[in-house]
Amino acid sequence: MVVISSAEGKISDLGDRFSSQTINEHENKEFFEIIKNHRTTNIYTNEKYMIDGINVLDYIEKTPEAKKAIDDFIKAAEKEKIGKMNDAVVFYRSAMRICEDIEKIYRIKLKYEYELEVIFKDNETKEEEQKKVEEVENGENDEVTPEKEPCLLLDLLPTTILNQISMELFNISPESFVRFAATCKSLNTLCFKNNASFYKLFADKVYKYQIYDMGLSLRISAQEKRVIDEWNIVDYYNNDYEKMLKMRPYIKFQGVYISVNNYIRQGGYVEGSSSLFNPIHMVTYYRYLRFMPNGDVIRLLTTDEPSTVVKNLYYGYKDTIIGRWSINTTNANLLTIERQNKTGDKCYEQLSVENHSKRLPHNKLTWIESFFFDEFGEKFNFNLNKEKNFYFSRVRSYEVEIGSLA
Repeated sequence: MVVISSAEGKISDLGDRFSSQTINEHENKEFFEIIKNHRTTNIYTNEKYMIDGINVLDYIEKTPEAKKAIDDFIKAAEKEKIGKMNDAVVFYRSAMRICEDIEKIYRIKLKYEYELEVIFKDNETKEEEQKKVEEVENGENDEVTPEKEPCLLLDLLPTTILNQISMELFNISPESFVRFAATCKSLNTLCFKNNASFYKLFADKVYKYQIYDMGLSLRISAQEKRVIDEWNIVDYYNNDYEKMLKMRPYIKFQGVYISVNNYIRQGGYVEGSSSLFNPIHMVTYYRYLRFMPNGDVIRLLTTDEPSTVVKNLYYGYKDTIIGRWSINTTNANLLTIERQNKTGDKCYEQLSVENHSKRLPHNKLTWIESFFFDEFGEKFNFNLNKEKNFYFSRVRSYEVEIGSLA
């Protein structure tokens, strides 16, 4: 067992010295040189890192074993972040066998990395400012800053022509249109600011292929759907298509919705084993939902990772189930998936379409209910306590031809 002796107090004192405003000029330059020399390396694995005779390495990584504990802890955190819980448990155990206080030590390490980086940036800024002052005093900065060259495309073409070009680009490739609008402030304003025609065009593309239901199984005609759309736009959104795109949920087709789930089950014991740890298995499984504009949804439950599944998630892929999806017209956030199980019973999954963030609207599906009706019409609910939300992931290879799926 590794012991980190009285490190915390000394590290705290050293941190106070870093942030102190009373450090003399010589010490300040010394600190700056030290940090500058190690800014691109891991400062905690370099024995040359000395401050006033104190080696930070002595307190953070007391021995080679402590260094290994920190390395294993970092690997465990990385594995946990990407959902590989089995590997994460192995590394966490390895780190804790070496040092039971590894999490506390690791947090101290992060604290110091942050403090040293702040000091480096502050010193670097002061050096640049001092250099500019010296240049001005010495008359070395008398050159006039050249004016930015104008964008000839924006200067030569009138707004109406640029607007037409952007709309044509949107019809060809919406993604290219977004990249085009992001090239400069002028084009961004042209494409997105006070441009109702763009938002109407985008809304027409999005909502035209959404599948709407009056209830769980009752399909509505195309004419009824148009009436509902017009009613929503005129009465609820006040003809504001931008507002509608932000508030009215829709399903995305050029990607897949993924839910990552984990559960723990006990492992087997070896007879006569004296292990201090109870063996466990961390099982990770995934739920995939790929929606089609014709109302189909390709549904898959598997332990295979996205890197294997996503590129192959098409009609006919092994173990997939084809269901039907729809959005409820009275509650626009309510998504219903209808399918049949192996015994022929109808199963229903209801989820809420929500925003993942302001920049990622309608990217999350949150579980509401999952149930089925048996042959006698009795309803049975599935337990969703351990189920995780779905998040949309864009897949560039999913070039959905809307007309071919109608």
